[in-house]
Amino acid sequence: MIYTTQQLISILDQELKATWRGERVILSCDDRINNPVIAKALNTDKMNQVFAYQDFRRQIHKYQIQNRVSGIIWRTCTYQGQSIQYPELHNQLIAVPGDKERLIKYKESVI
Repeated sequence: MIYTTQQLISILDQELKATWRGERVILSCDDRINNPVIAKALNTDKMNQVFAYQDFRRQIHKYQIQNRVSGIIWRTCTYQGQSIQYPELHNQLIAVPGDKERLIKYKESVI
């Protein structure tokens, strides 16, 4: 089974919440910061959480590419009683081949 865009967004949201609660931590934070002075000045617990989420998100992006799962979501904007639906790239996902073309295709209808 291949996950859909909405399922990936939900998985990322769950992972982000778990990271905020401190349930996801990696222990190699000091290795990732090249400057030892900065590494000592930063709160390594918080940085571990940041790196843990970044690593997880990178895995999701790799999954998207391997399975060609689009990063595009559809939004609805209503102004003065008129609504328009338009595609946009979700802020936590990446564009896969074909996404750019889809965005360009709908650009004129949105404008």
